Amino acid sequence: MVVTTFSRAEAAGVTLGERHAVGITRDGRWLLVDTTCPHRGGPLHLGQFDADASTVTCPWHGRLAHCSSLQPLGEPWIRSGDQISMLVKRGIAVRPIVFSTLTGS
Repeated sequence: MVVTTFSRAEAAGVTLGERHAVGITRDGRWLLVDTTCPHRGGPLHLGQFDADASTVTCPWHGRLAHCSSLQPLGEPWIRSGDQISMLVKRGIAVRPIVFSTLTGS
């Protein structure tokens, strides 16, 4: 395992191999959630977000997902101010997600 760190000021989240993780606020808490669509692995963080209904539509196949169903990321992570540090399996490509419709950043 290796530690990777990113700044919330510079990235909305990260792509871990084929999975996408984005920070959202839910019930007053900031969470790092898996935004990989369960249907075909699409990037829900790029989907059409409906804040009133708290839903997001997958940009690949139009599947509707409720934000409450987005699961917290399974990898260990910690937030300290604007910095997010997480443990990632060695060899997994980690890339920043610069934009997310779920966070507006």
